[in-house]
Amino acid sequence: MRTTQGDDTALPHPATLTPDQVRGAHCVWCGSLLRPETVVDLGPRQDPRATHIATWWPRACGDCAGRRAREADDEGTASEGAPGTGTAGAGAGGARGGRGAGHDGALSA
Repeated sequence: MRTTQGDDTALPHPATLTPDQVRGAHCVWCGSLLRPETVVDLGPRQDPRATHIATWWPRACGDCAGRRAREADDEGTASEGAPGTGTAGAGAGGARGGRGAGHDGALSA
């Protein structure tokens, strides 16, 4: 399992996801069932729906995580050298990979 910590990764809002996506059993983007050998851990996130501190652990399949990483690289490359942008390489989804190591996919609040 690959892991990344990245609050800059554009994720769907938890309210738009299935319970299996929120708990990390299915890909946060495509909804496919995740396999241990290809899962990418996107790091713990604070749930914006909560009125108290609640954490969710989004995860992605390798295909979706790779696609998001390439899109972020392309966006960063496109902005390099653009006068006054100051954002080279800082596109949405700039973080590569997935959730915290050792997470078993169980939901905790």
